[in-house]
Amino acid sequence: MRISAPLLLLCPAFALAAVPLAAQCPDGSPPPCSRPAARAGAGPLSTSVAVLYFDNLSRDTNDVYLAEGLTDELITRLGQVERLQVKSRNAVRRFRGDAAQDPAAVGRALGVAHLVSGSVRRTGDRVRVTVELTRAATGAHLWGDVIERTNGDLMSVESEVASAIATAVGGRLAPSEQRVLAVRPTTNPVAYDHMLRGDFLLARRTGADARRALDEYQAAAQLDPAFARAFARIALANYLFTDWDWPYPGLTRDSLLNRGFAAADRAAALDSNSADVWAVRGLLLQGRNSATHEGVTSALERAVRLDPRDAEAWHQLGSAYMVLRQDSAALANFRRALALDPQRWITLNNESMAYLWTGRYREALALLDSAVAISPDSYFPHVTRGFARLNLHDVTGAGEDADAALRLRPRD
Repeated sequence: MRISAPLLLLCPAFALAAVPLAAQCPDGSPPPCSRPAARAGAGPLSTSVAVLYFDNLSRDTNDVYLAEGLTDELITRLGQVERLQVKSRNAVRRFRGDAAQDPAAVGRALGVAHLVSGSVRRTGDRVRVTVELTRAATGAHLWGDVIERTNGDLMSVESEVASAIATAVGGRLAPSEQRVLAVRPTTNPVAYDHMLRGDFLLARRTGADARRALDEYQAAAQLDPAFARAFARIALANYLFTDWDWPYPGLTRDSLLNRGFAAADRAAALDSNSADVWAVRGLLLQGRNSATHEGVTSALERAVRLDPRDAEAWHQLGSAYMVLRQDSAALANFRRALALDPQRWITLNNESMAYLWTGRYREALALLDSAVAISPDSYFPHVTRGFARLNLHDVTGAGEDADAALRLRPRD
């Protein structure tokens, strides 16, 4: 499931049976898990690349959704070329502005050989995209272009840029790789624009923004009734209202789940081989069958079979097994997620719960320190670390985490 707004869902804190647990990070090292496993002394792979978030240079600051959406789509497209090692959205989000000014430092932090940066400027019905590929260690320019098209040509720009980057990093593309990079999710550019707006809003994770996002997704689906991704997003947005307890005037929890299932069914009818669709179905089943968990793991397992490079789907599968008290399976899936994306703080957080709820507080704390270091402005790891610290009789530290959590989410 490669979606622009990662779910970042916290699994319910069920008590877990004690199991012997191995290393905290995928490579066996202690946290923080800041980069993928590598051989001692080995540098980044020559086919590794990180796409940094593009700058919005439009006069209208609301066009930031366009720069974010273009970046997310490039990460997704490049990630479908199996011989490339593409850093996730989670990994690159903190490298913006001044934090992205030193290519060598960014390359070392991300463990990549190449960096992609750029900007987007919209003027009227024209979009100007500037993009540059550099060698991370030296900052040397490898490829770049300035592309100016109409708003309706954004998808072709994404395909063109992704193909150029993939070729520059990995060499000549095979026909199958060319086809993957050329795929368009919809034939309607206005529907695609609504999709990008919806993804940007949903990533904010507030009830008000989720309602606006849902309106954008529904507009996209109305403009293109064959837009499978739009229906999958409608399903996801409806589910998130139930999971985050956001109120939706006039709709009950069951009504939201029913709407979600209807959209998921439509998406599956349009594209039954979409990992995105099966992952969302698994989440909806989790909401409907919370007592039995019937069908949840089978749907999520199908999602990871369809897209084994999707760290989010592995994370959700691990969380599902966690609820079922199948601890070994949960941990194995969390570690698959971390092997793909070592900086997934939410996965570190959920894995820590296997320690926390069996009384292994120091081991939980080590993972949570890593999660907070990776994403200090995220709410969940502060809450979970507060519990770990409290159980270690560190009242001062627990209070600091409680203060941080309240600062980040004052209404809680």
